[in-house]
Amino acid sequence: MIAELPGNMALVKFGVAKTLAFLMLALGVSTLAQGHTKHWGVLAFCRVLVGAFEASIFPACIYLISSWYVRYEAHKMLAILYSIGLVASSFAGVLAYALALLEGHAGWLGWRWIFTIEGAVTAAFAIPTYFFIVDFPDRATFLSQREREIRMQELNEDRGDAATSQVTLKNLKDLKGELAIEFILHTSLIIRRLDHLARHVHGLGYSGLQANLYSAPPYLVAVGFLLLSSYFADRMQRRLPLVIIQGCIGIVGLATILIFGQNNVVGSSKRSVASVLNIAGGTIGGLLGSTIYLQKEAPTYTTGLGVTMALQACLIITSIAAWAKLSSYNRAADNERAVFNGAESWRWTL
Repeated sequence: MIAELPGNMALVKFGVAKTLAFLMLALGVSTLAQGHTKHWGVLAFCRVLVGAFEASIFPACIYLISSWYVRYEAHKMLAILYSIGLVASSFAGVLAYALALLEGHAGWLGWRWIFTIEGAVTAAFAIPTYFFIVDFPDRATFLSQREREIRMQELNEDRGDAATSQVTLKNLKDLKGELAIEFILHTSLIIRRLDHLARHVHGLGYSGLQANLYSAPPYLVAVGFLLLSSYFADRMQRRLPLVIIQGCIGIVGLATILIFGQNNVVGSSKRSVASVLNIAGGTIGGLLGSTIYLQKEAPTYTTGLGVTMALQACLIITSIAAWAKLSSYNRAADNERAVFNGAESWRWTL
């Protein structure tokens, strides 16, 4: 959590390609190093580095995508980004199981092979990242001056904040209303990390490759729902109704949550902070999920599922409250009784 905001600040200062390439390289090398440690203290230090470098990557991607697309284009792009993560998660256990079968080769234990190969592949991807990842719209060198002006005009007409700016203390002080929205939606992101699917499968009596294979299909189903919901969200230009529906059926649309927060935050630097706060909610969920899904309660996991359902209910209630409040703001703007974020055309995304 601590490393997430500095990563986004580095994007602005050093450029997107350089920053993401460095993070990928550092993450890969730190992961690879874990496979060659001989002392738990060194392993723990490498694990801290892995967490620090990994923490910045996903918020940086969210920030970059939200900087390039207008509010009702960004949802589909973020859905695709998160879907890639879901697909990778669905087969991560299978890949780890397969790599562990190399145990004994070169005299290495299986877990050393896992860290070595996955770390090396991650580090290798730093090269295409450096050469192919684009910078922010106002710095994009692959566009002509005229093309940059057209894109900047489109972004300014949509939200009035196309120019890239660095995070300052003043930006953080100006985030009062936006932080309230982000705090409301943290409930959903905490839920995202509560459900330890593989642990449930183990609790049903499966283990090894079989458990990892059976935990993959739900992730793939989630990808379908995610892409479908993102399409309708952009088409209807609505977010909160889908958040409520997804909360009711227990499928949390992270991209819906992410882009709702991004849509309602004005200013490049503020969106940088908002993307960090979104992902921080998932980190909190990971910490909480590891303590409430108790192995002794397998296979029912009463405590874990009970807390998850309670947070789903909180998500629905807070989403309805946010919907009512932001609707009143939009009505005030429609009746020319209020101007928000310094733009008469600004309306909160619902």
